[in-house]
Amino acid sequence: MKLTDVLPSYRASSNREAPIEDAHFSNEPARLFGVFDGVSEAYSPAHPFSWYFGELTGGQMAANVFRTRGSSQLPSVDVERFLLEANEEILARHRQHHKDPLLGDDVGGGAFAVCRLGKERITFVVGADCFAFYKLNGRFHFITNFDEAAYEVEDRNNRFFAECLERAAGSKAVAFDLFWERYRLKRISTANKNKGTGGFATLNGDPNVRNLWTVETIDAEPCPEAILLGTDGCLASTLTDPRHRPEFIATFSEVYGRGGINGIRAWRDVVESAERHVTARHEGTALELKLEP
Repeated sequence: MKLTDVLPSYRASSNREAPIEDAHFSNEPARLFGVFDGVSEAYSPAHPFSWYFGELTGGQMAANVFRTRGSSQLPSVDVERFLLEANEEILARHRQHHKDPLLGDDVGGGAFAVCRLGKERITFVVGADCFAFYKLNGRFHFITNFDEAAYEVEDRNNRFFAECLERAAGSKAVAFDLFWERYRLKRISTANKNKGTGGFATLNGDPNVRNLWTVETIDAEPCPEAILLGTDGCLASTLTDPRHRPEFIATFSEVYGRGGINGIRAWRDVVESAERHVTARHEGTALELKLEP
């Protein structure tokens, strides 16, 4: 299996004031690749987020740990061990700032998608709403950590924010203040707990992440034609509804084949333009891996 190209792609948020919390790395010597969607603790104008080391949001801190550790792994890397060690460092940094997810604190962390190209097996590990696609024998396969329950919790959350926006007469600042408490409680109840009833894996320092992330391995031969790792900003949330997965994958295959990642983003924008809860385009990061036998 030969890696012929690695194509990183990033599109910034349409909100110029939003902190950049996405990250990615391409460690070709270790044949390890990953994307990360950093997410800070719940915040709003009345409840500002914490600053780590005087300059980083919690999501940025976690993204930096993920990128730095991923880039420095050796060819002998075990992908799950890499993630656990990154998670341990994130926990240590939270504790430096007197926060601890093990004590029930809402803390920054992030969704992730990692791929390791082994000689005999290809391993994917995915957390939260990041995703991995791979094309094998002309067919696309989709991996995410969001099950139907997690999607439904997220969908209810989005609908509630749309209600807050209406109650606030369109003021985003007021809407986020109204939204803050429910969002904070939702984060605490779903981050690395309650799998099957809305929970999912997030790299936020809680060691229970290992019990919630999604691992999938496939044979390296026949090798996939392409692998795509991405953060949720590359796809509209409604596109990933598990109830419509076959239709989604079929359309993705067609759109990606026609226009690559730019075509996928255009598709995303059209879908999200009709969503009431969407007030800005989120940043989106992707890595495309091209492979040959």
